[in-house]
Amino acid sequence: LLESMPIELDATRLSQVSGLPVTPTAGSHALAIIDHVRQQVYEDRTGTNRAVKEKDATINQLRIAMPDAPGGVEGDEDSLRAQVQAAKDMMHVEHHRIDAKLTGVRAESAARLQKLKDDARAQIDAINAELSAAIETERASLADIEAKAARVRQKATDTATATAQPLQAAVAAIATNRDAAAKRKATADTITMMATELADLQADAARQTKALDDIDAYKAELLANLPIPDLEVVDGEVYRKGVPFDRLNTAQRVGIAFEIAKLRAGELKAVCLDGCELLDEEHLKELERNADESGIQVFITRVTGKEFAVETK
Repeated sequence: LLESMPIELDATRLSQVSGLPVTPTAGSHALAIIDHVRQQVYEDRTGTNRAVKEKDATINQLRIAMPDAPGGVEGDEDSLRAQVQAAKDMMHVEHHRIDAKLTGVRAESAARLQKLKDDARAQIDAINAELSAAIETERASLADIEAKAARVRQKATDTATATAQPLQAAVAAIATNRDAAAKRKATADTITMMATELADLQADAARQTKALDDIDAYKAELLANLPIPDLEVVDGEVYRKGVPFDRLNTAQRVGIAFEIAKLRAGELKAVCLDGCELLDEEHLKELERNADESGIQVFITRVTGKEFAVETK
């Protein structure tokens, strides 16, 4: 079923992963092109492995045939002495260069250290001056804030006193009818709690409804891509209208098989259809009509109770 559906080949991506140029041939199936490219890579790797083995064998043979170095030392005496002297000369030159570089670096470092000390002293003096001014400003600001706080505190006391007097009267009134007030508060709290729960439930229901709609829409989108109506693939199993393929009757299974065969018949348009001996006359005629409409020649077998014969319709 899935092979009957079109597969688009990303030639650029296949070329990147394979390391080979990929030029799709018109009419070639995507899977066939992928298999061809893979075979090319496999054959290239086989040749490379063969060349690796041959090269390794040649190197080993050369190493075996090579004569031993005199005294186990490579090179001639004059060359080795020249190399020793060159190494010593290079060492002296490098020592002089390092000493000269260190002299300059030390002088620059001393100058930078002195500048850092001078800059630090200047910054400390400036910070001390700013600190003194900031301390005086902060102290004055704190004194002003404390005065304002005293005024605000007195105003709050006066306001609380004025507000508390009528509330105390209300408390006295409630105390005279405490049971009724408690029941009213409990009822109000319950209503508030249930209203919140109702809103949450309504929001959940709305989300669930939207999720169901989205799932149905996505499923419809996927089913629209299948070449056979009402057919879907779920977890690797074929279903028609929600019924597993194995639970469909023989006529329905043969019909689905024929629909898939039609998609894969190619230019020859010939199909060998097994299991038709299980169809009754009504479903057999339906199959014949379907074959006529699709222009496909179908080879089938039938149980007739007569001598073996080949017939055409």
